[in-house]
Amino acid sequence: MKKLLLLLLLVQVITFSSAIAQEEIPFQAGQTQDPGTITRGVIEFPVKAFIYDESLRIDFLYNIGDISIALTNALTGEVLYSCIHNSVQSLGISLMGEEAGVYKIQLTLPNSQIYWGSFVK
Repeated sequence: MKKLLLLLLLVQVITFSSAIAQEEIPFQAGQTQDPGTITRGVIEFPVKAFIYDESLRIDFLYNIGDISIALTNALTGEVLYSCIHNSVQSLGISLMGEEAGVYKIQLTLPNSQIYWGSFVK
């Protein structure tokens, strides 16, 4: 009985710690060619991004091709990361040493579709 109780407690601690260890970044979508375009209906985002303590993880749900990624400090406008990646499944960006604040992430796909979101470090 004690072993079962201990196991149950351990599972709850692991579940709780994994739930607070990551925060998903919500994305919005648009087109770079026509900023006035409004998309109606359900949008399937081909990418998910998470904050883990001092790092940003970006997961791609399928092969998108060349994707441009920019990470910017929203207060200062300083670009912390800017790169074009091809056929990646997952990408990690270290935020170690960066000041606390609001950051913006923008992803630009080959078809000019953009995804952007923000998070607090």
